[in-house]
Amino acid sequence: MADERNATLITRIFPKIQSLFADSDEIRDLQYWREKQLDFMYAIFSVFGLIAYIPSVFMAAAEGFWIIVLVDTIIYGSIVCIHFSKNVSFLFKTGFLMAACYLLGLALLIFIDADYSINWFFSVPILAAVLLGFEAAAITLAINLLIMILAGYAIQIGVANWTNTEDNLVIGWAILSVNFMVLNLVTATSISIVFEQLKRTLDNLIFTNISLDEERKSLVYEIQQRIAAEAEKDLINKQLQQAQKMEAIGMMAGGVAHDLNNILSGVINYPELMLIKLSKDSEFRKPLEAVIRSGNRAADVVADLLTVARGVASTKHSCSLNSIVDEYLESPEASSLRTRYPQVTIEKELDPNIENISCSRTHIFKSVMNLVTNSAESIGGEGIILIRTAGNVFHNIPEGDAPDQSEFSMLEVRDSGGGIAEHDLKRIFEPFYTRKVMGVSGTGLGLTIVWNTVQEHGGHIDVTSDATSGTCFTMSFPVCSDDFKEKKLPENPVDLTGSGEVVLVVDDEEEQREIASSILRSLNYTVVTANSGEAAIEFLKRSRADLVLLDMLMPPHMNGLEAYKQFAKICPGQKAVIVSGFSESSDVKNALDAGVSEFLGKPYAGEQLALAVKRTLNLPV
Repeated sequence: MADERNATLITRIFPKIQSLFADSDEIRDLQYWREKQLDFMYAIFSVFGLIAYIPSVFMAAAEGFWIIVLVDTIIYGSIVCIHFSKNVSFLFKTGFLMAACYLLGLALLIFIDADYSINWFFSVPILAAVLLGFEAAAITLAINLLIMILAGYAIQIGVANWTNTEDNLVIGWAILSVNFMVLNLVTATSISIVFEQLKRTLDNLIFTNISLDEERKSLVYEIQQRIAAEAEKDLINKQLQQAQKMEAIGMMAGGVAHDLNNILSGVINYPELMLIKLSKDSEFRKPLEAVIRSGNRAADVVADLLTVARGVASTKHSCSLNSIVDEYLESPEASSLRTRYPQVTIEKELDPNIENISCSRTHIFKSVMNLVTNSAESIGGEGIILIRTAGNVFHNIPEGDAPDQSEFSMLEVRDSGGGIAEHDLKRIFEPFYTRKVMGVSGTGLGLTIVWNTVQEHGGHIDVTSDATSGTCFTMSFPVCSDDFKEKKLPENPVDLTGSGEVVLVVDDEEEQREIASSILRSLNYTVVTANSGEAAIEFLKRSRADLVLLDMLMPPHMNGLEAYKQFAKICPGQKAVIVSGFSESSDVKNALDAGVSEFLGKPYAGEQLALAVKRTLNLPV
């Protein structure tokens, strides 16, 4: 217990002693431990040297050995000072310690007796072997041999004051010297060899540890790379699954939309034909107009389905996002929204220098409408919706794209609502995924339409949302410099009738042929019908038509594009209008490039058909 208390006291007074025995997982080289050992020696000399210093000084002073007192005092004081000093080099501390041993040994040898001094001489090669290695030990052994020879010579000539008058004193000193040197040589050499082997072992261990550490780092890096690759693979798989799901839904939506548009043609066009023949005061006019409005609303829902069907976006023209925003804010849809949510304020910040974009104006308009409607429903009570535009927005684009496509015009819709939950944020663009009541707040296609519209226009969409700052949708679209203006229906058409021109109606569905024929005959056109492209070709081989109204899809027969190419061979410059239950597809665009004048999407109003025919025939409107 007393030893433990003393050890605790020592380690508290001299932290260097404590640090020498501190546990460490790090493998150190031999030099590190030599420095630790040297610090430990100085600490021991500082503490326990005082126990030897005090009685030694008193006894030396009593006997009149003042040189011994002076040497002891200088050595002990220097050791304590060096121990507590900073930035003292290892070699200086080692050299001083060995020099102190030699100095003290020589003082004892000269002024007292060889029996006292020989231990100090013996310790120097040991210290050299431990702290500096074999070469230093060999040098100190040579110094010891020289001291022994000089001391023997001093004995022989009688100058050593501790010698006596015995005749065999020189022989005795010689025997003592030989045995001393042999023991000193064996001890110092053995310790040197042990430390040299220890140094090699530690060096090998350190090298092995470094190699293992490098291998560990390499393995960790490889594992991290594999984890990253797996994460990227999972992300790509999820994106692929999402794309496949969207593609499957799009194909389904496109097929359904095509069939519905053919059905809606009869719902809209037959009431129009009936209204033409009814008197203005007929009681049936109001119900028929209601049927037409219902058919048009159904056509709007079908248009949403066509937007979900990727790759079938409408014709694009150069438009300003600012004009689309203004158009929406002045529209009946915005007015209706303000009526339903009177506490919601809609504000705008439009950049006057924004560049035009090439877009389907209808789809961008519907995207703005869907985002604003979604924001109003999210706010519920009192709040603000901000519609903002900005130009000179840049995005990193895939390699190989045109360099001028890196500049975008941005449209942002921000609200002060409660935000979107994180687990919902990942799925908000999926068709029919909604937290609202289906059929009450919408069809569940609103944000899907937004996402598909942005993708179809080569743009980017980002969403940020939290409970404090609300939700922000940011859409960016590539800019364009085209100033092409979209065709508009005349506000007050004067005359929609023809003058007996021959129109060939080509459609694989009898009802669609009948609808188109009825409208055109009511407008004073001569109508001929064909149920396929092949039948139309046979007709044109033996007769002529001023215009062909050509359906795009007529499975299993040739489609409208293939049929028109054959028409052009038979009748170069043949005028034609393409109609389809889809929006404008790549085949429709190719047909327009090949010479077809216009495209009409089903269901079309009678007025739209009349204007398309008159424009194609270059007749006055």
